[in-house]
Amino acid sequence: VKIPAKYDPVKLAEEIVIDERERWAVSALDFASIGDPVPAKRKALIHDDTLRSGANNPRALLSDDQKLRLAEKLEEAGIQELEAGYAGISEHRRFMKLLKEHKTKMKIGAHATAQGFVTRTYVYKEETDRSMEAGADVMNFVGRLTYIGGHLGPDVQASEVLEKTQDCIHYAKSQGAFVSMGIIVDSVDALFKSMKASAEAGVDRVCIYDSRSWWTHDVWKWAVKFTRHIVGPKIQITAHVHDAYGMGVANTCEAVKAGADMADVTLNGYGHAGGNAALEQVVVNLEMLYGIDTGIDLTKLYSLCKLAADDFGMPISPRQ
Repeated sequence: VKIPAKYDPVKLAEEIVIDERERWAVSALDFASIGDPVPAKRKALIHDDTLRSGANNPRALLSDDQKLRLAEKLEEAGIQELEAGYAGISEHRRFMKLLKEHKTKMKIGAHATAQGFVTRTYVYKEETDRSMEAGADVMNFVGRLTYIGGHLGPDVQASEVLEKTQDCIHYAKSQGAFVSMGIIVDSVDALFKSMKASAEAGVDRVCIYDSRSWWTHDVWKWAVKFTRHIVGPKIQITAHVHDAYGMGVANTCEAVKAGADMADVTLNGYGHAGGNAALEQVVVNLEMLYGIDTGIDLTKLYSLCKLAADDFGMPISPRQ
């Protein structure tokens, strides 16, 4: 990248930052000591949730061949972990087996339920056994303390749910799984108790869910820092953000900046509840504006988005 001669190179250099590989230039203010600066040489993992959360999008119905092709392209782009589907759905477990047969290098995630919200039973053993048999590497459990009254019944106490959460983590780890416990947060108390119980049980990762997409940037920054204080420095933190208010990408980037190790995203922002934070936008923003290395090949993003658009039958937004 050559600076146009009509500009003063010295003055211009004070106002912009040019990528070390000369791929782009951005405002120097992004990296100035204003607010909370991004730590130098920071990295973040990208967890692709297109084939699970993204597939909750109306009309999304992909064949196994389409899923395999998309997974192959995601791996080529640098994605290290793929959410392959729901542990309780046989078709999704079949796809996990196909991924293993095709020798994917990505970690395969299974989205599982720690508590059976409808059946009033705890199903984590069944979910773990079936997923591990299908080839899953990561068990991504999700729980919520305030589901108790509406689903498990008013006779079930929060202490029981927390105890079963720990049993769930212990069991999945005993079966060789990398265990993530996701929390749908309704209050500070629920966040504290759930994260503390998970950390004490030896969880590998915790995921903060804003499934209603109603948090602001400041709340996300607080939630990540508060969670880090609870779980300590070694347990990974993931941000799962929906986009009903159009803040999914910004909130995800702020969560990563605040210390989250991983962003949970979907191609083209597919998903329910207004969609999820868009993978391609999160990656570009983290790389260019935040200076955070995602390990993703940016030259692969357009073809990935186009392939997903063709398979999902939903065009890419003209503004993307």
